Amino acid sequence: MSVRRFVARHGEWLLAPALYLAVTLLLYREVWLPGAGRLRWFGWDCIESYWPDLAYFARALHRGEWPLWNPYDRGGYAFYGDTVVGLYYPLSWLFAGLGAVMGTLGAWAIQAKALMHHVVAGATMHAYLRSRGLSRPAALFGGVSWIVSSPMIIHKASALLWPMVWAPLVWIATDRVMERLAQPGGWRRAAALAGALGLCGLAGPPPGFFYIIVASLGYGGLRAGQTLFRARGEGRLGREALLLGRGLAICAALVGALLAVTMLPAGVVAAESPRAARTLAY
Repeated sequence: MSVRRFVARHGEWLLAPALYLAVTLLLYREVWLPGAGRLRWFGWDCIESYWPDLAYFARALHRGEWPLWNPYDRGGYAFYGDTVVGLYYPLSWLFAGLGAVMGTLGAWAIQAKALMHHVVAGATMHAYLRSRGLSRPAALFGGVSWIVSSPMIIHKASALLWPMVWAPLVWIATDRVMERLAQPGGWRRAAALAGALGLCGLAGPPPGFFYIIVASLGYGGLRAGQTLFRARGEGRLGREALLLGRGLAICAALVGALLAVTMLPAGVVAAESPRAARTLAY
């Protein structure tokens, strides 16, 4: 395939993320562009929590160890049970792996990770809107609107957002499950939905994942209702309901397996929290 044909066919998926990157860098130019004046850091969570966690993860990998115990925070705690760290999150691996190779990981990494999630937000929303048949301009408007929306701007560097930026992938996968129930390979589409949900669950704090579950259950319920109503009109309700139930069961089993590696160990850390010990009033 020639370069021209490749660009004509796939250029949108190269240019759209580039646009969202440009919008993000323009919106938060104070954190990377010296010409904009004094450089600024994202909020205290990034400097006091997210970056030290990521740097410790990278140093542990550099030493050939899996980070089970962090002796540098809170007098030492079970690092493997901290859901905010994202030990099994691909974007965490990207930065931790780079730090493992270099032997250290500067604070710039957490700035870059926070900004990357804004680009992901725009790109995934763009993909969802295109999957629903909207035009390119409409999808671009939706992607940019998500990046500059109030939740993204107010909580710009919060780990709570990191699971949420992947939500459009969950909705795309939901659509595929519902639209192609009767087609072969239903288990693969159920697995794709599980993978999208797992990505959200592994990305950061459980509250962020909870918000995705709330939104996606509503969306999934609507799409399932539409699918079954149409099947009822065509005399295929029983078969479609059976296929849907089987697909959702496969998805639930895979999501449970994916999230068990992070949610089960979280109980160890939660049991040691001030709230659990009732030593601090909230």
